[in-house]
Amino acid sequence: MNVIKRDGRKETFDERKIKNAIEKCYIANEEHPDEELINNIISIIKSAEKDYTVEEIQDIIIDNLDDIDIEKAYCDYRTKRNKIRDFKLNQKFYNTVIELVDRKQNEASKENSNKDATQIHVIRDLIAGETSRKLYNELIMPEKLRELHEKGVLHVHDTDYRLQQNETNCELSDLDNALNYGTVMNGKFIEPPKSLRTACTVASQIITAVSSSTYGGQTITMSHLAKFVKVSKEKITKKMAKLGINDSKVVGALLQDEIKDSIQTLLYQLNTISCTNG
Repeated sequence: MNVIKRDGRKETFDERKIKNAIEKCYIANEEHPDEELINNIISIIKSAEKDYTVEEIQDIIIDNLDDIDIEKAYCDYRTKRNKIRDFKLNQKFYNTVIELVDRKQNEASKENSNKDATQIHVIRDLIAGETSRKLYNELIMPEKLRELHEKGVLHVHDTDYRLQQNETNCELSDLDNALNYGTVMNGKFIEPPKSLRTACTVASQIITAVSSSTYGGQTITMSHLAKFVKVSKEKITKKMAKLGINDSKVVGALLQDEIKDSIQTLLYQLNTISCTNG
């Protein structure tokens, strides 16, 4: 009979491996191995005259151990072996994640120069990216493509995001439509702004919202904000008129201040607000 290994390979059944594993459990509990029970378990496995998977054999062993302490010791042994096997298989992934947490530079932290890998929210994003990359490479990427990618014949870009379905990469944000007709963010309707200052604030929020739903770069044109200079001028003119001030120089000075404040707000927002991409 053969044993079907976890990777699908078949190996000739070796009863000594089972005997050694169970004996270690007895020794760990400072008990003398029950040779009769061990031989009986081996006989049960062999009597089926069929190929078993490793997991099936381990299940049979656990079902036939009549000592609770030995059964627990074997389950612990099984768990430990699984952890060792898992670590060997995923060692690179685990090491990468630990390095990110410890803020050590590695391939993942240096891949995107726009991400500061010393910041907590960026580290969380990078860890999520490494997890997504692993799942995509192992479960979704076509085998032939993965083989070429791993050999360096070609490079599949952004594998840390490809697991997420329907996510786009690099956009031209339509601020013109959003600012002139209003938009919706987080289920809330945002009305068209009534001044340049508000338009800049809304624009920064739109850009942040888009960044959280995509990856890659994002482009806007300031011309979509320029028309709100006129909106602010009209608003300031009306306000001054109510105060009995009709001096165009005063209006112009106040408008210049609003332009400076508005653009400062936009730049500060874009350089300080964080999104789900870090």
